[in-house]
Amino acid sequence: MKSLIQIFSIGFLVVCFVVAPIFGCAYTLTDCNKLTGTEEYSECLASNGVQDAQFEMGLKEFSDGNTEEAIEWLRRASKKRYETSPVFKSSGSDGDFTVMSERTGAYSLGHKEAQLLLVEIYERGLGVEVNQKAVDYY
Repeated sequence: MKSLIQIFSIGFLVVCFVVAPIFGCAYTLTDCNKLTGTEEYSECLASNGVQDAQFEMGLKEFSDGNTEEAIEWLRRASKKRYETSPVFKSSGSDGDFTVMSERTGAYSLGHKEAQLLLVEIYERGLGVEVNQKAVDYY
């Protein structure tokens, strides 16, 4: 029979290895919801890995002439993201197990508009030097 501590540990690990990688830190996203309707809302979501919000932040910074900051947000939004899933492995005959995170093979290709804007920035040299290597990458 599983103890209360083992059951709590399972719940904690599921949150850490399932919820957090997919949605970001659940507690932090809840805090973001408290900011709904404010300027800080998008930045909070972007800081927690929401690609659409990262793109919006990059676009805003680019429009404001902050090219370096814009590129940083756009790079974050454009990254491929691999999904993970918990894997429960038995650690012996005593019924204990280990929870590990494993890539599922599914992934996001990154925010396409962020990638296209990065190509344009590097291709035209908008606030940066022309960089063909970056153009080819994105």
